[in-house]
Amino acid sequence: MEPSSLAEVEIVASASQERQKQSPLTLESMSINAIKETPAADFYEGLGHLKGIDLNSASIGFKVVNMRGFNGPTPVRSLQVIDGVDNQSPGLNFSLGNFLGASELDIESVDLVVGASSAFYGPNAFNGVVSMKTKNPFIHEGLTIQAQVGERTKGEIGLRYAKAFRNSAGQDKFAFKINGYYLTVKDWEADNLDPVDGSDAQAGNLGGIDGVNRYGDEFFGDATSLGEQRSAPGLGLYHRTGYMERDVIDYDTRNYKVSGALHYMLTPKIEAIGAFNTAGGTLVMQTLNRIRLDINRC
Repeated sequence: MEPSSLAEVEIVASASQERQKQSPLTLESMSINAIKETPAADFYEGLGHLKGIDLNSASIGFKVVNMRGFNGPTPVRSLQVIDGVDNQSPGLNFSLGNFLGASELDIESVDLVVGASSAFYGPNAFNGVVSMKTKNPFIHEGLTIQAQVGERTKGEIGLRYAKAFRNSAGQDKFAFKINGYYLTVKDWEADNLDPVDGSDAQAGNLGGIDGVNRYGDEFFGDATSLGEQRSAPGLGLYHRTGYMERDVIDYDTRNYKVSGALHYMLTPKIEAIGAFNTAGGTLVMQTLNRIRLDINRC
């Protein structure tokens, strides 16, 4: 047999996925490899490195994704979905970042619709869409464990286990997965004792000041009529003692997530999926005000 020769072969590689090229939407994406290699503490914080994305920290456990020029401490104009399911927090009417989302170990990819075409997802998505896809247990099997420690007494652990079963012909038939995640960390403490803007008593006033993060320390004085300000000899304007935020707020941030899914192949092309998710925890959310949240969702 004589060796045969091949015509010229051209190999073309692209960093963009085919579905991005075919989609009518403007997408920014993080693949499974990009999630593993992101130069950030977690994949959600890594979204801030994508084009057209602003990421704000409303809490250690709550990152805010903003797109299309709308920037603020709460993503009330953004839509976040996980496997096509709206991840909005009941009662708040917006998504708490990934606080009630999926475990990082179970995320396969993240797509962000940053253009005006986010209108494809409805009126709640005009500031963009964060769409997360979780791993299929038929494809991603095995046990994965991740642990992190850091400053502010941070401790984080995640676990994922998936198993697939096949019939005698070697075809996928049944699979399941289970995920667990827990985070504990000390949140940022409001301890700014500089005088508030416009205060008459400045730093060094012997009668005290109205501190930015001290409450109930407004001007006291010895006014004989409403609004009248007088000073005490040697003290200048004097203020109530007040109290610090730490006296009434617990800064312990905790976050837990437990999820699972059962996958069954009805036919080689039709897959039935049953899934559950429960998540919750506590955090101090920084918006226009500081809010302590204690959330549990199933």
